[in-house]
Amino acid sequence: MVHGQADVDLAVFHGGVTAGSAGAQDTSLTLNGTSGYASTRSPQVNNQRSFSVVGWAKLSAKPDHAAIIATQTGAYRPGFELYYSATFGWSFDAYTADSDSATIVRAAQGDTTRSPAGVWTHLLGSYDANTDDMRLYVNGVWVATTKFAAPFYGKGPVQIGVGSYDGAPSSFFPGQIDDVRFYDRALSAPEAESMYHNQLVVEGRWKLDSASGSPQVSPDSLTTAADQHPLTLGGGAQIDATGANSMVGTGSLVLNGTATGYASTTTSPIHTNSSFTVGAWVSTAARPTKPVTVLSMAGTNTNGFAVRYVPDSADPAHAGAWQLQTSNADGTGAVVSTAADTSFQDNGAWDHIAVVYDLMAGQMRLYINGQMQQSLCSDDDDDGNPDDPACKESVSWNSSVLPFDATKGLQLGRLKTGTSTWGEYWPGVIDDVWVFGGVATDTQIAALASGVDLDTTAGP
Repeated sequence: MVHGQADVDLAVFHGGVTAGSAGAQDTSLTLNGTSGYASTRSPQVNNQRSFSVVGWAKLSAKPDHAAIIATQTGAYRPGFELYYSATFGWSFDAYTADSDSATIVRAAQGDTTRSPAGVWTHLLGSYDANTDDMRLYVNGVWVATTKFAAPFYGKGPVQIGVGSYDGAPSSFFPGQIDDVRFYDRALSAPEAESMYHNQLVVEGRWKLDSASGSPQVSPDSLTTAADQHPLTLGGGAQIDATGANSMVGTGSLVLNGTATGYASTTTSPIHTNSSFTVGAWVSTAARPTKPVTVLSMAGTNTNGFAVRYVPDSADPAHAGAWQLQTSNADGTGAVVSTAADTSFQDNGAWDHIAVVYDLMAGQMRLYINGQMQQSLCSDDDDDGNPDDPACKESVSWNSSVLPFDATKGLQLGRLKTGTSTWGEYWPGVIDDVWVFGGVATDTQIAALASGVDLDTTAGP
C-alpha cells in the first residue's frame, strides 16, 4: 500500500502565542485569548466536497463569546469553523454564503456543562458531501448531525485560534490547541472513536518507590515540572523501599489505617467532571470489617469519586465488595452514584483497581484485576423474574452520572467526610498509581492490570 501526503503550508504565529507547552499529543500552542493565533497562506481543503477538521483543545476558562479552534476563511464569513460556543458548547458550523448577511448551519453539543474548561477535549467536525451531513464528534463520540446541501467555498487561509469576519480577526481562543489536522474526506464514527481512545493523556504517575524531605514527599514521575503533583505523606504513612511489599518497582506506600495514614496532592491532577481514568495496586493483610477507602479525589465537602471497600453487614468477616462512588455536587445534598464488585482478595494478595469515567456516555466503570463484574440471576423460564426471588443482579458500572469537579487533591488511603474532616483510612499497601485524562479501553485497563509500564500516552 502506498501512502502520500500533500504539501502543507506552514502556520505563521501572530500576537500572543507561545509554542512548546505540554499538549495532548506532544507540545501545543498556548494562546492568550486576545491577539494570539496562527495562519497559513492558503486554503487546505475544498469544503464544498467531503472533508474533516480535527483538533485537541483546552480552554483556560470558559469565555462569554465564541472561541475558534480552526477555520478556513472567506472574504466576509468562513467556510467552516470548529469552536466553542458560549451558548451551544463545542460546535462545528458553516455559513450559507460568503456575505455579512449569511446564516449559520451548526452541528452542536447543545450543553455547555459537558464542555469544561481546563481539560483536553478532542473535537472532530466532518462534512459528507454525498449525504449533506455535517457531523460533530466530541472525545470520540458522535453528538450531532445537521443537514447542509450548499456550502460556499471558503478559499481563504486556515486560521488556528481565531475566526475571521468581514476580513478582521475575532473570537480568539483562550487556552491551548494541539494537533490540528485536515482530511479531504468525511471521517467515520469508528475513526473518530479510535483517534480519541487511542490517546490517553498521562496526568500523573506515582511509583511510590521513594520519599524525601520533612514532611515526606513522594514524587510524581511526569517529566514536565509544571504538571507534577507530588504526594505529601501523613505521619502514619511511609514508603517501604525494600521491595518486600511492592507490586511494581522497588517500593510501595504503607498506611497504618489511622487518621495519619494517608498521602495526598495539594491540587487535583485531573478534572473529575471530564473523562478520566485512574489505576492503582492495593493490598491488605486481612479483610476490613468497616468501610475503608483506597483512592479518592477530594472537593471542599465531599469527593468527586472514591473507591472503597465496604464489608457485607450480614457477614463482615468473610464478605464484602469494592465500591466506586461518585457525587454530583460538593455538598451534603449531593446525589451519590455507586457501582460494586465483589472480587476482593485479602491475606496480602494484590488487587488492581481501575476507575473510568466516560463523560460523553455519562458512565462510571469499576475494574478489578482488569475486568468489570456482571452478576446475573438465572431465569430458566425467561419470564423476566429470577428463579431465586432473593437473587439480586449487579454490575460494576453505573450510567447517567455527572461528577462535580473535585479540585482539592488526589487522596490515597482516605476520603473527605466534611469541610474539615476525613475518614475511612486504609490499613494496607498501595503501589503504582496512574491518573489519565481520557477514557481507557478495556485493552488498556487489562494492560495496566498485567503490570505493563505505560510510559507513553499511546494505547497498547
